[in-house]
Amino acid sequence: MQDKRPELRAASWQKSLIQMTALVTMCVTYVGTQGNDFVPFVIPHQVNPDSAIAYEAEPIAQSHRLIARDHFYREGDGRRIRIWGVNFSFSANFPTHADAKVIARRLAAAGMNSVRLHHLDTANWPRGLWDPQSPGTFHPEALDRLDYFIDRLARHGIYTNLNLHVGRSHHRLLNLPAAPEKYDKIVSLFTPPLIEAQKVFAHNLLTRYNPYRQQVYAKDPAIAFVEITNENSLFMWSAPRQLANLPTYYHDLLQDRYNNWLKARYGRESALLSYWHADSEPLGPNLIKNPGLEIEQNGSYDWIVERHNGAKAKWANVDYHTERTLRLTPHKLGTEDWHLQMNRRALELQANRPYTVSFRAAAPDARPLRIMVGQAHAPWKNLGLDLEIPLIGQMTTYRLAFHCTGTDNNARLNFQFGQSLKPVYLTEVRFSSGAQYALEAGESWHDDSIKLNPISPSSRRRNDRLAFLAETEKSFFDHMRQYIKQDLSYTGLVTGTIVFGPLGLYAQSDMDYIDAHAYWQHPRFPGTPWDMDNWQVRQRAMTDDPVQSSLRFLAAQRLHGKPFTVSEYNHSAPNDYQAECVPLIATFGASQDWDGIWLYTYSHSNREWDRDRIAGFFDLDSNPAKWGFVPSGTRLFRDQRFPANDADILHTLGHRTDLPGSLIEPHIRHPLNIADTLNMFLPGEHFNEALNQRHATWPGPRPAEKSPAPYTRLKWDVNNRGRGVFFARDEQAMVMTGWTERFASHTANRIQIDAPPFAALTILSLDDQPLEVSREILITACGRAENQQMGFSQDRSTVGRNWGRGPVGIEALKGRIHLPGKPFKAMVLKPDGTVASMPQIDTDTLVLDPEHGTMWYLLQR
Repeated sequence: MQDKRPELRAASWQKSLIQMTALVTMCVTYVGTQGNDFVPFVIPHQVNPDSAIAYEAEPIAQSHRLIARDHFYREGDGRRIRIWGVNFSFSANFPTHADAKVIARRLAAAGMNSVRLHHLDTANWPRGLWDPQSPGTFHPEALDRLDYFIDRLARHGIYTNLNLHVGRSHHRLLNLPAAPEKYDKIVSLFTPPLIEAQKVFAHNLLTRYNPYRQQVYAKDPAIAFVEITNENSLFMWSAPRQLANLPTYYHDLLQDRYNNWLKARYGRESALLSYWHADSEPLGPNLIKNPGLEIEQNGSYDWIVERHNGAKAKWANVDYHTERTLRLTPHKLGTEDWHLQMNRRALELQANRPYTVSFRAAAPDARPLRIMVGQAHAPWKNLGLDLEIPLIGQMTTYRLAFHCTGTDNNARLNFQFGQSLKPVYLTEVRFSSGAQYALEAGESWHDDSIKLNPISPSSRRRNDRLAFLAETEKSFFDHMRQYIKQDLSYTGLVTGTIVFGPLGLYAQSDMDYIDAHAYWQHPRFPGTPWDMDNWQVRQRAMTDDPVQSSLRFLAAQRLHGKPFTVSEYNHSAPNDYQAECVPLIATFGASQDWDGIWLYTYSHSNREWDRDRIAGFFDLDSNPAKWGFVPSGTRLFRDQRFPANDADILHTLGHRTDLPGSLIEPHIRHPLNIADTLNMFLPGEHFNEALNQRHATWPGPRPAEKSPAPYTRLKWDVNNRGRGVFFARDEQAMVMTGWTERFASHTANRIQIDAPPFAALTILSLDDQPLEVSREILITACGRAENQQMGFSQDRSTVGRNWGRGPVGIEALKGRIHLPGKPFKAMVLKPDGTVASMPQIDTDTLVLDPEHGTMWYLLQR
């Protein structure tokens, strides 16, 4: 059966005219934190049946099952489907039956066609699935609510994405040692009892019969996606530290597996040692002229201590026990570890040469220290050493050998110490060419004691370790996918986890689709994680920083030939620029021809569904700067009003024939950021050319392929004042984010915005016609969004627990938009999507004014 596009329910002109006599513009002005005028804009929980911009969707039928090839397609008719969805988290996954009906209708009216059920397994009922009276079993009311919610979503054409392992710590029920990372992450990928526990959970959930759907979960086409485990990898952010400090139980499991892997690979000890230590060569002279880190009496110092983003530290030469050392004492941390660092520059290094860094270090209170060797100049590339080590109380000698990945006459040795307020003691720093490799004390081939995490491995030994980890991780995900698809007969699509760098991409390469997450200005917690009294969100627009944008890094993670999704994305509140979030991800994702986007998150709670204020960093349901742009995002991304780029470029990560061998060197250069490995979207004259190409990664030896010069639909630039603008234009759509003073120059003066200084703006045809002839056009525009009386700090980086009260307000735009073509009638829409007034008739220029009290305008010809 041929599917029909969801129809836009636009109120007719005659109906709007009748309603006008009973409507007045609801525009109550209040003053925002910084003194700007805001207008209340609370998008209601209940969908108004007379909304002019609400979607209708058909229920999911058996023939609507999704399949994966290069993209997602509907099995019954072969139609390509793009996923435009949102997450639900914790207790929000379990609305009452009455609430489920309203929520599903609201999501469908906004055009969303998928919900990702996240953190189902983290807590006991009522915040999660588990029955607190019967450990290890599901709570019956939780299951009933989940069954019903999935059914109501399906009735409104909304597919479900089930996350099988997010927050469950299975080790507790199994009486295993505590895992070093929360939620059993890392160890759950190789520990047999934990793997079995994940399989039991998958079995119990996917074989459940849903009485409302009258079929088991595994056979239900509405349950279209399953994720095996959330943000969990042997290459994740914390993996280097956690793998080096595993509890004995997990350490022995992984080391035994590693030693068996080595024996299968080499057969005998002599072959292993000959290969691992072939690169040994004598150490050269010390390149560091001041190895004791002495500060001269006149205060001069040949090491540089850098402090960024308000971070503060002091340093002094002191005695630590019996040794003369340099003490580095942080006093205030920045928002990143590198905001406090000490480095020695002007080092001359040669590519493909071994080098050894050694030093003595201690910390009275345990803390990490990160050691890096990289460029002392833009683009600040790593040159082969990037290691975080855990310091202990006694002075310890560390020797770190590495192969340099590039020739540079201005390299630097860098110690990053901005992870903790605890002091660091350093001395006897050496940096020499050459390396001397040997098995460490206590290591033996014969008793399976070859260490997985030696202090100073040769490059070949390091590469073997990475290959082992990659194959171990891939084995887990491939096995779990097979179990879910074959043993449990699940008929939907399975992915493993998000991509963590080149080797993480390899581990996911046989999943049904590839997934990623990204956040712009995620909250940072300088003290205790998730301490709501001590957090910061940096006030910076992504539009001002295209090279470091989340979008650039996401583009690099797409694997050629497989569907690509982003299942978590957000620009965290209370960032002043969060209105750019939805327009940017929807437009960029459409232009890159991605297959799914789930914004994070609709809500964390199943209470206060009708709240009138921004509830936190991520919740979208009551945040007009994000939820208000969702209907525009639907048309841009899901409905493909903004077309995919015509030109393709295929990036290759390596030239070896063995995988993951070809991915190891890219992983060493940039363990997490494939975009940096591939030098994608670097600043310069070719940035916008790259922006207008579709990007995909090829992990093996296939050469890069590049299409002819692309048609330029997107432009992204930053002026010499650091003010950026993102501009996207095609026949049916126009999108702008950034500093409004620059809008006019990018649109030949057709868009002139007087206030506010920063805004997001989308202009969209609603009838599949070019804007010049379209009979219906939706304009969405917004600056900041704030609750009343939010308790901002002086630098606006935090409000602590004082998020203020409702009603939430927006900075409505003041300006003019000229649209070529026939004159139109311009209608102001209220927050429920109905017509509030008709201020302009028979004109080709829309006047935006805060007095209209809206972020939505509907134009009709």
